[in-house]
Amino acid sequence: MFQCKDLFKLPSLSKMKIIAGNKGLHKIIRWSYKAESIHLAKWVHGGELLIVSKMVIHEKNFNLYNFLKEAISLNISGALLLIGPNYIEQIPQSVIDLSNQKHFPLFLIPWDTPLVDIFEELGHAIASINLINDKHKDLLFSIIFNTNLSLDYLKYQSQEVNFSFDGYLQFFEINFLLPQSENTLILNDVDKDTICQFIHTLFENEHIPILSSSYTKNIIALINVNNTSLDTLNTLFPQILNYIKENHPNYIVNIGIGTRQK
Repeated sequence: MFQCKDLFKLPSLSKMKIIAGNKGLHKIIRWSYKAESIHLAKWVHGGELLIVSKMVIHEKNFNLYNFLKEAISLNISGALLLIGPNYIEQIPQSVIDLSNQKHFPLFLIPWDTPLVDIFEELGHAIASINLINDKHKDLLFSIIFNTNLSLDYLKYQSQEVNFSFDGYLQFFEINFLLPQSENTLILNDVDKDTICQFIHTLFENEHIPILSSSYTKNIIALINVNNTSLDTLNTLFPQILNYIKENHPNYIVNIGIGTRQK
């Protein structure tokens, strides 16, 4: 999944810098939206990169703090502000404080950066990453639901998704519940993708191969623990719980961890 931190890899954003919300760079960007009105609710679904250009800042009653506060409430992933004469020229400290508090990445870029280049590069990058994620999901679900998979098929697919089936493998599943009632919950897609990406990055940083995906109220993952100690795993699962508790306090979660299988 394409994350806010991946924006720095796009050539069209080579002059971009981040001024607040660094702790939210893991957030998923599903698409971009160039604001044309100070009222966002009708036009976004969550997970967008909000681009704040000239049209919206000259609208009557525009207030950058209130505008970004609404964006955060709508689960938008981050904002890219065009800076320069007749655009946004100063960023109030209250806006920086809000972005840091809410872990909302706030980026600046010169006003004369061609937006068409940003849209094109971002679209290609998101589509490319989504294709890889679909391969991960298809392979993981094939392993779970198809009992007739051949070893040759798994070896071929392992090269496609950069996952090794050699050695010991282990499943784990995260189940989300509604507070108090403990009824099952359908997760917001943006939250689910962001949590899934956090988990993926967490294991990758420990050099633990992982396949992960999400469906309805669950996130499921397969990890290769051939070179991983139990102590290492015992530090990772609490980090997942702490992350969800901090960033999604309305969710109650259970983690089920399978046994190691060779």
